[in-house]
Amino acid sequence: MLIFFVTSIQSAHALPRTVTVILKDKNDHCDKIGLISPFRVKDKTFSKGKYILQITDNAEVELFQILERKTLVKDRSIEILPVTNGIRLNERKYAGTLKVRANKYLEISNLVPAKDYVESVVGSELPPHFEDEAYKSLAILTLTRLELIGASSTRPATSIVDTTQYENYTGLQAVTPRIKSCVGSVMAKRLFYNGHQAPKVYYHSACAGGTSSAESVFGEGGRGLKYLKGVKCNFCQESPFWKEKEHNVPRQKFMTLFKGKFPIIEKQDPEGRPTLLAINNKKISGYKVWLSLGRTFGWGAVPGNKYNFADSSDPKFVVLRSRGAGHGVGLCQWGANEQAKQGKTYREILKFYFPDCQIR
Repeated sequence: MLIFFVTSIQSAHALPRTVTVILKDKNDHCDKIGLISPFRVKDKTFSKGKYILQITDNAEVELFQILERKTLVKDRSIEILPVTNGIRLNERKYAGTLKVRANKYLEISNLVPAKDYVESVVGSELPPHFEDEAYKSLAILTLTRLELIGASSTRPATSIVDTTQYENYTGLQAVTPRIKSCVGSVMAKRLFYNGHQAPKVYYHSACAGGTSSAESVFGEGGRGLKYLKGVKCNFCQESPFWKEKEHNVPRQKFMTLFKGKFPIIEKQDPEGRPTLLAINNKKISGYKVWLSLGRTFGWGAVPGNKYNFADSSDPKFVVLRSRGAGHGVGLCQWGANEQAKQGKTYREILKFYFPDCQIR
């Protein structure tokens, strides 16, 4: 579980100072997690030893020192502050502060400066071998998201995530000096449409030949987003998802998911992404079916929204086939990288995937 919210807003159309990233909530059923020193709690510095955060029988958060078998702090909520560069929680390290709350299970949020957040997203989303201009392109999209929700929010806890999955955020270990330099060079840049910042921006890993319009993929949710149109893209051929992937899934589980009926793909968009399926005499969007398949069988079984399915040669299975990775709307990350390798700037890359938009 990872959700992020604007938590501090400077002014309209200004980048929020901080972002709260929900690392764990009650749905994760986390009752214990490791914490590595140094860190501070209640003005006290803990510099040696191994620690865990856990839920007590009285529904409190307990900071426990493992080697000495000693409770150091116990409360309904605990704020953990860094001593040096970040706080290490299990295998990950985070900028900013951690807030831990007891709510049957541990709820852990990371209050992080906006720039640190953007740097981590860029490093988490894109492989380390990607080009600088691809990093800059993704940074501008993330900054546009942050600033628009900051400008329109009237309360904290306003989500700015996309509809497929949350932006990948793995903390400080994803950030390199090169990523920091790339993000720093575009901190003032945003994506605009018709004189206003683009209200929604999307990206995905690989489109496998072409992106789709927001309306064809998201239906009602994409209407009015005219700048999110499909473009032909053969730049992502180096992606591991360019070629079609096949994955056999248990037929019984597949049929149970669709109430005992085999779905029929009735409509596809020009790029081959299903837009309408018939199931039990009901119509359902291709995007929603793709989400159901991914959540049921894992995203490795159907990584791209350019999918189909058929009976397997083994009657116990159904074969899922897909090309690309992600929903297929907006910027294609692997395509952006190939364009960068060919000498395109971030402005040219974003203009390619958002042809009616401007960067300023």
